[in-house]
Amino acid sequence: MSVISILNIDALYDYLMFFLLDMPFQTRKVEDFYYWSIALHLHKLGYFYLSEGHVLVYIISCYVNTGRYTTNPNRANCPSLSDIYKVLDLKLPVKLQPEMLHVDLGKAFARIFREKTIWIYDNGVLLYEEPFTSFAAAMEAIGYSKTSVAARRSIDTGKVIGGRFTFYSKPL
Repeated sequence: MSVISILNIDALYDYLMFFLLDMPFQTRKVEDFYYWSIALHLHKLGYFYLSEGHVLVYIISCYVNTGRYTTNPNRANCPSLSDIYKVLDLKLPVKLQPEMLHVDLGKAFARIFREKTIWIYDNGVLLYEEPFTSFAAAMEAIGYSKTSVAARRSIDTGKVIGGRFTFYSKPL
């Protein structure tokens, strides 16, 4: 068994993914790999930065590995092809240039979506009448470290943080 850790989206997409696509898989892991490839594609091309793309990547992450097994009591729903195509049909506000690094794409999206609104729900009930304008302030308001990435990773996904809190970019 070998373990490799690559944190660079560009290297994962440009080299590893295409290298592995040419290899035959002998197990059911091929299904997980294909979904991982879709999530990586969404991330690399910028769909991940749109609310719909972020939610789709979260759905894929819940489904792959143990989320799809019938032995899992919390079995996740399979992302549908129509859901994937719906996201891929969205118009991106930033055009990815051939030599653009992923970090530059992320910065371009951050400039466009500079104004953040984070609505916090506590067990489905709106916690504050006004939205927060930063993830740090939102996390601090619920008693977490303002450096926590939980709100950023779970916004608009419905994922519950701390057994109580959900985060949305628009009021429900």
